[in-house]
Amino acid sequence: MHLCQDAAYRWQTAWRLSSGGSIVTSRVVVQKYGGSSLANESLIRNVAHRIRERHETDPALVVAVSAMGDTTDELLSLAQRLAGSERPHPRETDALVSTGELVSAPLMAITLRGLG
Repeated sequence: MHLCQDAAYRWQTAWRLSSGGSIVTSRVVVQKYGGSSLANESLIRNVAHRIRERHETDPALVVAVSAMGDTTDELLSLAQRLAGSERPHPRETDALVSTGELVSAPLMAITLRGLG
């Protein structure tokens, strides 16, 4: 299953000072889902269910999502074809490939809200 291979989990400890000046620690769970985990509607829903389930036990949850499926590869390929014999400029390439996450993140938020 793509999900198990693409989901990366990280445990981090956050440190802060309480109003009384003592150190307070809390655990933060970070999940990262790769493109193959988000390649279509069904997979996005599966990831959303996993996020919702994990959030019930770990409310300090941070989720990062990649672009859906092969979006990044397709955008880079298109940029190269349009650039012709030149290599696309890094500034425009960076801006272009960042658009994949700008699609998948709101779609995940919409899906999570739809789950209630």
